[in-house]
Amino acid sequence: MKISVVIPAYNAAPHLGATLASVAAQLEAPAEVIVVDDGSTDATAAIAAAAGARVIRQRNAGVSAARNTGVRAASSEWIAFLDADDRWLPAFTARVSAAASYCPDVAAIFTDYALEDPASPRASWFTTDRSYRALRGYQIAPGVRRFAGADLALSLVHSRAFISTSALAIRQAAFLNCGGFDESLRRAEDLELMLRLFARATAVAVEEPLSVYCKHGSNLTSDETACAAAERRVWRMVIGAPERYGYALARALTKALPAKIRNDGVRALRQGRFDDAVADLRDAADLGDASAAWVCSLARAANSRTGRMYYPRLRSALQSFRTLLKARPAGP
Repeated sequence: MKISVVIPAYNAAPHLGATLASVAAQLEAPAEVIVVDDGSTDATAAIAAAAGARVIRQRNAGVSAARNTGVRAASSEWIAFLDADDRWLPAFTARVSAAASYCPDVAAIFTDYALEDPASPRASWFTTDRSYRALRGYQIAPGVRRFAGADLALSLVHSRAFISTSALAIRQAAFLNCGGFDESLRRAEDLELMLRLFARATAVAVEEPLSVYCKHGSNLTSDETACAAAERRVWRMVIGAPERYGYALARALTKALPAKIRNDGVRALRQGRFDDAVADLRDAADLGDASAAWVCSLARAANSRTGRMYYPRLRSALQSFRTLLKARPAGP
């Protein structure tokens, strides 16, 4: 099985060398490695060329456009995506190829992955993700499970994380037929693509951590507020075009949207982002979430001059109270 590797890169010089080295170390070498330099001003293109990658340079247009450019230029039946600051373990392409041989009709293959994060590392995302563990599917080979696309889509919108783009391979024809990445999206573009793809296709999971997601301050996902807004935008896209994403998914998201916006508002309130909290909770209340209305009143009070002064103390007291409750021994 031939695999083209597509790596979008923007000012990726600090990380790209390690990423390309992990591709070079694959037990089964890919057919080609394409680095799309998305308007970098550093040594990204030079590092890629020195590593033997094919370099395509374009004006900065975002990660979605860069990936689409790479896929259109690829010559293989399968495309494997890898972000310029992530890495693969040596068996990634070999395991993906084996999974494709078991299921020649699937459109996508994804693997488990590890999270490299000094604050909260994970050796395996699948084993800690409740949405993935609850998925129904069936084993087609040791460590390889097949899922219905509709089941994957519904689980993904609740998890948002068990498929990493750097642990994903897609059949090129399926990618192009579904329209590729939406270039209007700078965040949650991977979620939107997968929801659109899984509306008409099946996928296979390799339950072995074969990719490493490297978390650092420059990740697009480090901005929680922007990510939450992007995810809600994707939800609204699904609700507004059920014929494109699936009617069952659109109905489920329509029902769940008010609670999602309320939860985002509560998270903003806990973080002291009062303006964001008020906006989110007001939206959730307008959509009929009853509990959002009274929490919105609290957020408005916290957003006042007096509220901003005393909120940190109140939050600290509540956290201490929760700690005391958790520390109490179990008993009748």
